[in-house]
Amino acid sequence: MEHFVSVIFKEEQQGFERIAAGAVASLAEGILKEDETLLETFISEDNEYVYRVEINESLSNDDSDELAESIAQSLFKLGFDDFDIEISY
Repeated sequence: MEHFVSVIFKEEQQGFERIAAGAVASLAEGILKEDETLLETFISEDNEYVYRVEINESLSNDDSDELAESIAQSLFKLGFDDFDIEISY
């Protein structure tokens, strides 16, 4: 993936893919890959659980910050509270 949004947790989040990944995808709707949405999940070298959605373009710092804030607010509403968000440049 060249450009992506990652949500990273210290512990596995049961049901995250089904519930919250949809919320992340809907917030990033205008910048998702048009042909298909690629969701990748893996455990990082630091043993963190990474949920990554591919986007079709690099975002400016302001757009990246705005998207990260929107994702964070949505995840808080869904009951998730201990995560990091990374957006590629």
